[in-house]
Amino acid sequence: TSGTKTLTLDTVAPVVAITAPAAGSTVSSAGVAVTGTVNDTAVSMALLILNGGMPQVVPVVGGAFSQNITLVPGANTIIVVTTDRVGNTSSSGAPLTVTLDNTKPGVAVTAPANRLLTNVASLTVTGTTDELTGVGTLYLNGVAQPLSIASWDGSFSRAVPLVAGDNTIEVRVADRAVP
Repeated sequence: TSGTKTLTLDTVAPVVAITAPAAGSTVSSAGVAVTGTVNDTAVSMALLILNGGMPQVVPVVGGAFSQNITLVPGANTIIVVTTDRVGNTSSSGAPLTVTLDNTKPGVAVTAPANRLLTNVASLTVTGTTDELTGVGTLYLNGVAQPLSIASWDGSFSRAVPLVAGDNTIEVRVADRAVP
């Protein structure tokens, strides 16, 4: 008698991809969901490594995973590793970096002086912010106007027309962190 056996050679590691958060993104909340896919539906778990720490076991269901994590202020690195049933291992590639920025930008209006009395119908509002990549808005008597911020030193300057009587000037800067 003879026996026939069929064997399968599998040397291909599963492909894992992180779909969120986006690489290089800046967020304002420490709680973030890491989601992604694995192209091998037989894979039932992955390991998520945050900032080089202890791996967290993450369930993979139908080729997809999702895990809530807590970021620390500043840059955070995320990597996901999977292994198929025969031991082929792969990772999501180079560590994905996400920055947690949960501090509000500082703003200083250096001119004009507060309570300035003038007979000039136009003046220049100047100042600085510590948010070099922020988005600025100047409010003159409650009306919003875009304000450019110099990316090299955080300075801003904008000429504004005044109306007779009291004028209110406010500068707001929002950072680029998304909720």
